[in-house]
Amino acid sequence: MNYLSHLYLSQRTPHSLTGNMMGDFKPTAELQARLPAGILRGIENHRLVDRLTDKFEPVKQLRPLFSQQRRRYAGIITDISFDYFLIKHWDASRDGDFHEFVQLCYAGLAQCEEQMPPRMVFVTSKMREHNWLSSYRTLTGIGTSIDQVSKRMRFANKMAGAIEEVEQNYQAIETVFHELFEHLQEEIAHAAIETKIA
Repeated sequence: MNYLSHLYLSQRTPHSLTGNMMGDFKPTAELQARLPAGILRGIENHRLVDRLTDKFEPVKQLRPLFSQQRRRYAGIITDISFDYFLIKHWDASRDGDFHEFVQLCYAGLAQCEEQMPPRMVFVTSKMREHNWLSSYRTLTGIGTSIDQVSKRMRFANKMAGAIEEVEQNYQAIETVFHELFEHLQEEIAHAAIETKIA
């Protein structure tokens, strides 16, 4: 999952938002030992979302749709593109105004900077400065995000330009997005109930 999706699948508190994003930054055991419980629960939720997504059969079935040169990166490409579909199908009646949600995320993350790994502080500051979350509204923004990830990889790759394959497989990815998010929300709600019972 990409940043927006992880934030969306969190609780609307600074600690939960921070933890759900922190899962991408591999916090050390030493750092985790100092973190508040809310951030730790957010990290666990992040990991649950990633496990569920990786195991979800319809997501796996998207991989063969991509060209041979990009099939290896299909998971990354679809994860990023799901953010576009999340905004496209944003339900303001249930989830509130998208712009207000984005500002809530930025404010919540800013409140928890002292508890973040240095790399996460850098990334979240750039996210606010350039309003990355809102840029996912367009396929152009998603394409830019995919290309930036390609540049950050430590090895040569052909992932750049993959937005063309997202566009070619638009309907299939959109269909899987709906199936996946329904599945994730059900599983997260179930996990939360089990935590409360325990």
